[in-house]
Formats: sequence, C-alpha cells, structure tokens
Amino acid sequence: MKKSMKWFIVGFVMACLMIVPMAAFADEIQVTLNSVNVNLSGTQVAAKGQSYTLENGTAIPYSLNYNGTVYLPIRKVSELVGKDISYDGTSSTITILDKKTTESKDNKTLSPVVDTKDNKTPVPEKKETTDSDDNVKKDPVADTSEKSKDTSKVKTKSGCAVINSFPKMKNESGIQVNKLKGFIDGTAYSLPTSKKDMITLSNTVPSVYSVKYNDKVITEMDEVSLDVTDTVKEYSEANSIVGDNGTYETNSNAVCYKVLREDDGSIDAYAVTRVSSVKAGWKVYLYDTDAAKGYDIVLIEKK
Repeated sequence: MKKSMKWFIVGFVMACLMIVPMAAFADEIQVTLNSVNVNLSGTQVAAKGQSYTLENGTAIPYSLNYNGTVYLPIRKVSELVGKDISYDGTSSTITILDKKTTESKDNKTLSPVVDTKDNKTPVPEKKETTDSDDNVKKDPVADTSEKSKDTSKVKTKSGCAVINSFPKMKNESGIQVNKLKGFIDGTAYSLPTSKKDMITLSNTVPSVYSVKYNDKVITEMDEVSLDVTDTVKEYSEANSIVGDNGTYETNSNAVCYKVLREDDGSIDAYAVTRVSSVKAGWKVYLYDTDAAKGYDIVLIEKK
C-alpha cells in the first residue's frame, strides 16, 4: 500500500510540472494602444487614438497600456523635452543627451554657422554671410521695415534648407510650433513653422528639405531624396568630384555644406563651405533639386 501511494505522489508531481508551463503559454497579453492624452507643460502633444509616423513611414503608437501601466516611446518623449537620443546596436545602448548650444552674452541661443576655411570649430551665427564671390547675402528675416510687417505684401519664397536646430516655441497665437535655424540656399535663417510637428528630424543622417517660406514663417517643408553617396578620390577644378563609384559633375552655383558631428556620431551642425574644400577620403552626399546640369547641393563630411 505504501509503495502504491509513493508512485501516486511522484506521478502527481510530474503531471503538475507538465501542466504549469502549458498554462503559462496559454496566457494572453492584453495591451491597449493610444488610450491616453499626453500633455507637456500645459500643451497637448498627443490625443487618444493618435499615433505618430517615423521618417521611414512606419506608424508608431504614442502610448500603450499594459496591466494598468502606461508606457510611452522613449524617442518621442526625448524629442518632446528637447533631448538628443541615439542607439548603439553593437552594445544595445540607448543614450540621451542635452542638446549642445552656444550662448551669447545676452543668453540668446545661437546655432553654429558659416565655415569657409575648413575650420573645425563653428563660429556664432551672423545676420549676414559671404558666398564664394564675396557677395553679401542678407538674412531673409532681418528686414524689420513697415513693408515687411504688412502681411498683405508678404511674398512666398521657396528653397532648399538644412536645419541646425528646431526648439519648440509658442507663436503669437499661443500655438506650439518649432523655430528652425540653419541655412536656406546657403543663407542663414531663423524662422518658426506655421504649425506644430511639421518636422521630425533625424540627428544622425544628413537631411535636406524643400521649404516654402516668407519673412515671418515657414509654411511647408518636405525632405529631399538623396541621389548619391560616395567616398571622394579627388576633386577636379572643372566642377567634378571623382569618387570610388563614379565621377559626378556639380553645378557651378552649387551650395555646399560641411557636416559637423559630435563625438557620439550625432550631427552637431551644417556649415557653409566651398565644394573645392572636399578632400580625398571624405564622404560626399549629392542632391539634384533643379533642372540645371550637375548636382546643385553638396554635403561633405570628414570620415
């Protein structure tokens, strides 16, 4: 009798060990997406049911609710609070950093700007910059005359822009927007967007934007497709760049920017320079945005 009871107990224990894992696999995870409103400093940045879209077109939820706890995507939260975020796939490490800025004596934030002599250190932003022919280009937002204040006479312009910074701000109507700083066709600018969330900017990949703007605001912007990426072998004075994969002719009026990076690999700023300043071994990004012969926007970067 005792022997029979012993084997009954052993069999019961073994049966429990088999049942428990099966029960665990049978559980289902219940997650609710975009079930909350998200406010930042009194301003709503996401509503129930709203997702946001990554640069690659993938739709991502603003929030998910699992087992009574709400989770928010760390990248979007970092962007909303003005932080830089990067991910190192090799070490599986997420890094969140304060945005680096240069401050003037009156504590106004300035973005790094013009570099025409291959200097590694950016210089403070100026209201006027000089092109390769020493012709002065005026800041499109510097005009404070009565004519510029008359909205009925404001003309819409278009161009191609690079962006050095885009902090959030509130416009005259109290609506949260972004204030973009950088260059449009080689000329420095500092303009707010006409609405919020007009831009989601990667801080690791060089980007050029087609923009429409006036003296007061940027009204439209779309990312321009990159045509060529290559490594430079040499530059010819005949407006051509010889790379590992081919030879590329540049427009005689091509606008050139040097890409400046932080130590962690994120982009610090774009600086105006000359196409002729490209060196062998550097990386080059070429854009053809008009019908003219040759590439008209050139980005260069020391590897």
